[in-house]
Amino acid sequence: MRVFILALDGLEYELVMGWKLHNLMQEHCGKYRAPISPRYGKPHTPSAWVSFITGLPPEEHGIDDWWKWGRLLDWIRLHPPFRWIKNKRVIAAVLGIKPKTYTREDLRVETIFDAVKPSIALFVPGYNEPPEPHYELNEALRRGVREYERKIWEIHNWRVSKLTERLNDEWRLFMVWLDLADLLGHIYIVKNRARLLKAYWELDWLAGWLRAKLLSEDPHTAFLIVSDHGMQVSDDGVTGDHSPHGFWSSNVPLPREPKEITDFRDIILELVGVVR
Repeated sequence: MRVFILALDGLEYELVMGWKLHNLMQEHCGKYRAPISPRYGKPHTPSAWVSFITGLPPEEHGIDDWWKWGRLLDWIRLHPPFRWIKNKRVIAAVLGIKPKTYTREDLRVETIFDAVKPSIALFVPGYNEPPEPHYELNEALRRGVREYERKIWEIHNWRVSKLTERLNDEWRLFMVWLDLADLLGHIYIVKNRARLLKAYWELDWLAGWLRAKLLSEDPHTAFLIVSDHGMQVSDDGVTGDHSPHGFWSSNVPLPREPKEITDFRDIILELVGVVR
């Protein structure tokens, strides 16, 4: 069968279940231990999704950050005294220096997209997520929370439009990453869950629409929804922080229940029918 992966960054298991979002829950769902970034000591998006597509921990696949600045600047910023300087990205921007996101060329290991042909990967962190949306978000945040939220929705709608453009292409494996739940979770999980619920309703609707469309075209489609971590109230009680578990759901029984994010690679390959 073919496999479609809806990768929803920061989607919280407890909120999906509590709000009874059945399109996200599907027939089979659960949670697994979120991966811990060696650099940050908690779940972190780029290293987690690269582990998802490679089946390897960060120590082996080598990606554990959003940004790269070039070999010299990366060495400088990670060593004393520069590593202790805060807001280095802001300082660099003033100097006209912009970082790049990690991409496939930075990986020295095989991914699920190498193993399954044809594959489509959209916006996968550490693989092919472009830096421009993050530049725009950072600039919007400097103008205030309302402008930041407006930009979050604008970029989400752009991502969905690109997704719909590619659905009719030929593929056996399709993965798209969306960050709506994560970005709004950081802002609103503490003080305004109604605004966060709006994002979850949007993702629930999208999941239902995508699943209906894909299964009507090919009933032999596994529709897999995965988050890299969830969202919880931060220790200071002011904002949202990454929770220690990720969410998963599927319209078909999985070969086995995932316990770690690295388990998904072989599960996906088995669903597609690739023998490793």
